[in-house]
Amino acid sequence: MNRSGRKRIIGIVLAFIISLSGGFGYGMQTEKTVQVQAATQKISAKKKSVTVGKSFKLKIKNASGKYTWTSSDSKIAKVKTKKGKSTKIVGVSAGKAVITAKRGSAVFECTVTVKAKSSGTAATPTPEPTPEPIPEYAVATDNSTVLNLPLGKSLQLKLSGKEARRFYVHDSDMKYLEVSSDGFVTAKSGEGTTVTIHIESKDYNNYHCKINITKGTGTQVTPKPTATPAVTLTPKPTAAPAVTSTPVPTVTAAPTATPTPKVTAAPTATPKPTSKPVNGEGDLNGELYEQDKVSAVVSLGSTYGLITSHTREKYQKTLEYSIEDERSFIKACRDALEHGVESFTITFRGYDCSHWWKIFREKLKTQSELSGYTANGYTGAFDDKNHKITITPEYKDVWKAVTYLRYDGYEVDDDIKKLLNAALDLTNEAIAAVGNKPEDVLLYVNNRMCSMTTYSDPIPTEHDCPQRDATGVFFYGDGVCESYTAAMRLVLNILGLENDTIVNKKGTHIWNRVLLDGVWYHIDVTWNDVEKYGGGFYNSYFLLTEDQLIKKSGESKDPLAHSWYNLYFR
Repeated sequence: MNRSGRKRIIGIVLAFIISLSGGFGYGMQTEKTVQVQAATQKISAKKKSVTVGKSFKLKIKNASGKYTWTSSDSKIAKVKTKKGKSTKIVGVSAGKAVITAKRGSAVFECTVTVKAKSSGTAATPTPEPTPEPIPEYAVATDNSTVLNLPLGKSLQLKLSGKEARRFYVHDSDMKYLEVSSDGFVTAKSGEGTTVTIHIESKDYNNYHCKINITKGTGTQVTPKPTATPAVTLTPKPTAAPAVTSTPVPTVTAAPTATPTPKVTAAPTATPKPTSKPVNGEGDLNGELYEQDKVSAVVSLGSTYGLITSHTREKYQKTLEYSIEDERSFIKACRDALEHGVESFTITFRGYDCSHWWKIFREKLKTQSELSGYTANGYTGAFDDKNHKITITPEYKDVWKAVTYLRYDGYEVDDDIKKLLNAALDLTNEAIAAVGNKPEDVLLYVNNRMCSMTTYSDPIPTEHDCPQRDATGVFFYGDGVCESYTAAMRLVLNILGLENDTIVNKKGTHIWNRVLLDGVWYHIDVTWNDVEKYGGGFYNSYFLLTEDQLIKKSGESKDPLAHSWYNLYFR
């Protein structure tokens, strides 16, 4: 074959190779890599018009969490859902209002123009009636208020003579009435049904009024005729809330120096602290800490603990454990969590690395003994030959804050320092208000957290979100039991009190335990917050011994929430 023929054959072969590979420099494409960029978050509309009495929906597209929704003028445009990825806006009266959605540093706005309904023109045979303004009613503090509300109609409630913290109905009544936390009520269903609306005032007194849902043909919301006026505009003088023999601690002046009191001696008659205020009421506000206004500067010396002082230990980046069964494996993982290590190595006898790796991953996907690790971002290195597995975890913000507080040499970013400072501010606020006795300080903190936070509904499905971290309580006012427990855990460490977290056997609930005067007491801030919806106070599950907790739990709707729990660290 001559040179020209050889060149032609070589050219054909090269062309064939190029057609298979897709071009020089790429090789055989056996796998395609696609980079997906996170979708940009934006509000569904920046401008919107609506007629009085009508509504529309706003949402944050591609939202990764819940936003707080507010209106610049709720008398013009009303926000129905205060926190979420979306909300409904109701036109109340003619004018303009700006609807703002905020989550952290992300802020979106929509300018809403509310137009009055026209009375009709020549082209309109039957003119529409002029819409009624949304009526407002003051709820009397003697609980005598009874109102008739036609189906499909709305009204605005206020608490007479007092500032309301929130309005709400029990879950079973939500199908009848839609009630916003600031008292905007709409009748949805249940003609002939009477529903009780509960009101919690800023001073933590509880009131209520009744709504009779009537046929949806009425045009006016009217009070139900009673022997006495249904709505009392001037509040009836009431006696001070009854307090049992153990009084609420008196608010005292703030201490001039950072207090470092000693824990008092153990009580002799009963292990439960007797000086604890019974009802836990007080002039607490429900305001959240604004993350962008909290200082990121934290000054830590060689010790920590406002009540019981501890020396800050040197931070260890790695730890090693030997385990034989699942119990010792979980115990090792919890110990590594307590130390906030960068990585930990586990040496085992039976099974292989994949077995222990599967257990670790399963525990992270549910609220369990390992709450504190994130469900994403961790890695594992297998060494089946030497029966070792090395885990490099990621931690939730609260655990980073606790580790930074307790261990010298552990570094965190400004967001973690802001969280620590928010918890420190609350703790100092409590000490300034009620003194240095641990149980009084913890009750104040417990009540303050309940006043700041609403239990998340619906429960967030994602594991790594503010509602499952202390940030949910301090910065968002929204959380599940992991959030309440994490926030209290941070305060307990700031106080220097020995504590741990308890998880029930099913891994469906978590709460705090604290050691006072040699006795372990349980604090369940979540259930204290939920209990208040039944008209109770914030301390139903506050500083209970194990026997008291099991007895109390047995009387509740869900005794398994507390009575069966795991203590892997024992």
